[in-house]
Amino acid sequence: MKTGKQILEGLFDDQRAAAHDPHHPVNDQLRASLLWNKHLLELIQIPRHQLKPDDSYVLVADIPEYFKAQFEQYFLGQNLLQHVDHPEESRLDSKRLDSFIVYLKDHPSYQSEQCGQV
Repeated sequence: MKTGKQILEGLFDDQRAAAHDPHHPVNDQLRASLLWNKHLLELIQIPRHQLKPDDSYVLVADIPEYFKAQFEQYFLGQNLLQHVDHPEESRLDSKRLDSFIVYLKDHPSYQSEQCGQV
C-alpha cells in the first residue's frame, strides 16, 4: 500500500509529464472536465421566459443537442408542455430544468460518456 507521500509524488510526476505531453491522460481528463463544465454552464444559461414573477419556463428547443438523450431519459413518461403545431415551442417549467441540472450533477454518467468525445 502506498503512503500519502508516495501518492503525492506520483501526482506531481504525472503533472510534470503532462506539462510536456499534450496527449498525456491527465490532460485528457482535464479537457473532459472543462468540456463538462462548459456544457453544464450552457444548460444553466438557457433563457428563462417569465409568465408571472414566480413562474417561468424554457423552450425545449433551447436545450443543447448533447443533453437530448439524458434529457429524454430523465423526463421519460412525463408530460411536457408539447406545442402540437410548433414543436420547437414546446415548454419546460424552469423548476423542472433546474431539477434536471441537479440530476446531471449527481449522476456523472453523462460526463464519462463525453470523455471519449474530447
